[in-house]
Formats: sequence, structure tokens, C-alpha cells
Amino acid sequence: MQSFLIDVRTSEEYAADHLKGAINIPYEEISRLPTLFPNLSKEDEITLYCRSGRRSLIALDTLRTVGFVNARDIGGLEMARSILSDEDKKALGRSPTARSQQGTIYDKAFLEWSCQKLLDDLRALE
Repeated sequence: MQSFLIDVRTSEEYAADHLKGAINIPYEEISRLPTLFPNLSKEDEITLYCRSGRRSLIALDTLRTVGFVNARDIGGLEMARSILSDEDKKALGRSPTARSQQGTIYDKAFLEWSCQKLLDDLRALE
């Protein structure tokens, strides 16, 4: 199983700052992922991030729609940096299975955070 860390921001944002090992594929182009990596499996681990979490959530929905089962969104750049750092610290001495199960906790936490942020942003529009 392969793992991919994908920054779905623009190439300019990526050039300014990105996570080590991240591949830049703008969210509008994420559906091209299988053509960019012909050996990619629908079971490979794909982790997405952007600036605030909005574009990575859109990219996640696109990947899940086409059948990727181990794709996850870890939000904006700073949140992603924090999550991956925490995962690396917790993964020391654990099996790969334990590490992948840990990701579901972050997915739930991010979903709760993004829903709250969306509600706050909608309230601000009133």
C-alpha cells in the first residue's frame, strides 16, 4: 500500500510553503490523480490538506466519489502540520495498523471543527 500527502492549493501557495513530502495537485485537478499515478490503487492512503480545509474537503468528496476508500482530509496547512506531527509522535513504537486507525480520530475531529467553522461563517454573513 502506498501513501500520498497531497496539497490541493494553487502552485503559488505550494511554492510559498508546504509540508515536507507533499505533492501539489490543485483541488480542481484531483480527479486526474489516477492518470498522474498509473499504479495508484483505490486502497492507497491519501491525505489531503489546503489553506483552510475547504478545498481539501471538496477534493476528498471527489476522491470518495470515484472510489478511493482510504482518503482523508486533515484541514488547513497549520492544522495538517500539527496533526501529522502528533501522529508521528504517537506512531513511534506502534504498528502501521494502529497508526491508520488513529487517523479516523482526526477525521472526526476535523469534521466537527469544519462544521462549526462553516456555521460560524454562515452566521457572520447575516
